[in-house]
Amino acid sequence: MSLPLRLALIAITFALLIMSLGRGTPQGRMLMAQLLAPALTEIQPLLLTHDAPPAPARLVERVRSDLTAPWPDAGPGQATSYVTMGGLRWWGIGPETGDPAPAILLLHDSGQDGRAMIDMWHGIAARQGVVLIAPDFPADGTAPYDARIAAETLAHAGQVFRLDAERVGLFGHGRGAETAQLWANSIAGPWDAVVAHAGIVGTDAPRPVGEGVPVRHYLGSDDPARPVAQALASATAMARAGHPYDLIRLRGHDNDLAANGPRIAEDAWVWLETRLPPRPAP
Repeated sequence: MSLPLRLALIAITFALLIMSLGRGTPQGRMLMAQLLAPALTEIQPLLLTHDAPPAPARLVERVRSDLTAPWPDAGPGQATSYVTMGGLRWWGIGPETGDPAPAILLLHDSGQDGRAMIDMWHGIAARQGVVLIAPDFPADGTAPYDARIAAETLAHAGQVFRLDAERVGLFGHGRGAETAQLWANSIAGPWDAVVAHAGIVGTDAPRPVGEGVPVRHYLGSDDPARPVAQALASATAMARAGHPYDLIRLRGHDNDLAANGPRIAEDAWVWLETRLPPRPAP
């Protein structure tokens, strides 16, 4: 192939890519990840546009105590470790054949790895046929994590599992929860809804986004490091930025997921599933 023809094909490819991204479709966002994933340093997050004037969204605060009992089958999940072309490790569970399945991108806390998130969600994957994707993020634990890692991981996961790119949820714990909310507010990722556990973002961080991605935040009432007043102020800032926001305060919970994580994941999936696009008709 001649050099001029090769350059023309590259130009056309990126023109189509920009058009797809401009429409904000899940296919366009996954196309970005698939094209750019082999070179992590070249992946750039897509910033949200601000065409629509911002409008405050609904904020609901509730207290629950039914999610703090230990889950009977809590235990390690049988996650498989994968490595992308760029050298990133991630953990996953899900169907490799059959109809495309919804997926949940899991973001761990600082000091953890992706496998820790699989452990609390593996029961959901087995019962619901959900794809779990849990990248390993740097040990420094700063939030937000680099979104390019998620882009490369999602692209690789789409080659491993029967993944429905139009039905993706995002769940984060601790630093991962802060990251999930900040990504929801600043990046047009493929996720349709976000669940956070024990991760409070600064009140000055959310930017007006018009119709923002819905967010649910589970927060233990017995964690002195995360005061309820601070969490409510953060939730209010997210709602004012345009994100429908549910703040669920868990009575008797100190935000340790060792025993309660699977029960919280079960409840989170019920909420997430209703906010994903419906399954395609057969």
